[in-house]
Amino acid sequence: MKKFSQRVLTLLPTLTILFFVILAYTEDNKKESKEKLLVKDLKFDREKGIVSYELTTPAWVRIRLGLKEGPMCKTLVDWEKRSAERHEEKWDGLDLSGTVKLPRKESLVFTFNYFTAGNEYIERAGIGDFMMPPENMIVGRSAPTLQINMMHKQHPRQFCHEPRVNLSLPENILKTEKGSYILEDKVPIEISVAGVDEEWFRRERYSIHMFVDGVFISGELEGYSPYTWVCDPKNLNQGEHLLVVNLSGFKDHIGIGSIPVYVKKEVKHAYVFPEEIQSN
Repeated sequence: MKKFSQRVLTLLPTLTILFFVILAYTEDNKKESKEKLLVKDLKFDREKGIVSYELTTPAWVRIRLGLKEGPMCKTLVDWEKRSAERHEEKWDGLDLSGTVKLPRKESLVFTFNYFTAGNEYIERAGIGDFMMPPENMIVGRSAPTLQINMMHKQHPRQFCHEPRVNLSLPENILKTEKGSYILEDKVPIEISVAGVDEEWFRRERYSIHMFVDGVFISGELEGYSPYTWVCDPKNLNQGEHLLVVNLSGFKDHIGIGSIPVYVKKEVKHAYVFPEEIQSN
């Protein structure tokens, strides 16, 4: 026991020095991480429709808006380069069609992704540094991880954006004064990737997901363009509804299409007995 105590006393100065070295190294790492934090004070003001943040170095940024457990509804910033300063990205409150107001409630969420010219920052960035907590992410979508950021960094810049999507209805479908398509029965809706985006997005491969009022209706694991969605309004209430289509690319690009519709139900008149007519 005496020998053990002597050994501990002998090693005590060495252990003390080692402790302070580790402590100093840890503090230096904390300072370095803090200094190299790329995105500061990331906030989402749902009421004003503003995503605000500060960049400490120039970066390419993407911000998406969507509904929790539902579709992506709008890409606010589409891999655009932002300078090293404070930024406020303003949202007008409308869906991609520009006609329907999305709910400014807890169901409305956003994702924030970025990458920089240098690798060192990407490797050091933690998920908590630049994104909403996981519970606020949209279920069923790829989380914005470091791998996704690196993947977009490696994409050719001309092919790294959200593909444009067209939704087309038959020409004989009437519209309301507000511009909503009037649906009384089943109607085919053609979904297609627009113009020059069709070729590169087809090579990327994608799935198709259809939503009505934020609720998933149907989809295809392997999408193609053009694709026909036969929309049946029989289970929808009469009135305004929002149809949203997501073309979810296997390399994290999402094409979004949306159109407002008005479901018109046939009015069934009650049968009037002859005696009632005579009594009147």
